[in-house]
Amino acid sequence: MKSTVIISKRGAGYTCDASGRYGGGYQGASAGRTPEDAAAFGAREMLRYAQVNPEGGDLIAPADVLALIPAHLHHIEPRGAGIVCPRCGEPINAAAQLAKIVTPKKAAAARENGKSPCAPGKKRGRPKKINSEVKP
Repeated sequence: MKSTVIISKRGAGYTCDASGRYGGGYQGASAGRTPEDAAAFGAREMLRYAQVNPEGGDLIAPADVLALIPAHLHHIEPRGAGIVCPRCGEPINAAAQLAKIVTPKKAAAARENGKSPCAPGKKRGRPKKINSEVKP
């Protein structure tokens, strides 16, 4: 889901609502009392919510606040998969790699990651020593 950061004027100050990729976020947080404070808060939230989201994000704010925020943070374009294999460029499901596989969906994702042509081989420990002495 695309991230959204909304700054609005409320009374003597500004408030901020934000939503992230997986439905996280908040509503009604104080963003400061001046347009400069609200701009700094909005830029920080765009970096926090939209820049890390592969689907991008948008910033909605009053004109006086929007003029103070760098233009590249007004709208962040989608960039595709969150994690891409550096060798082949295929998307990798990070959830299957970060946690112990306990659900069928995570197990299926791990199998799909393993089918990649550049998937590393199975890691092996130290070879066992073979005792060449014959005990009587």
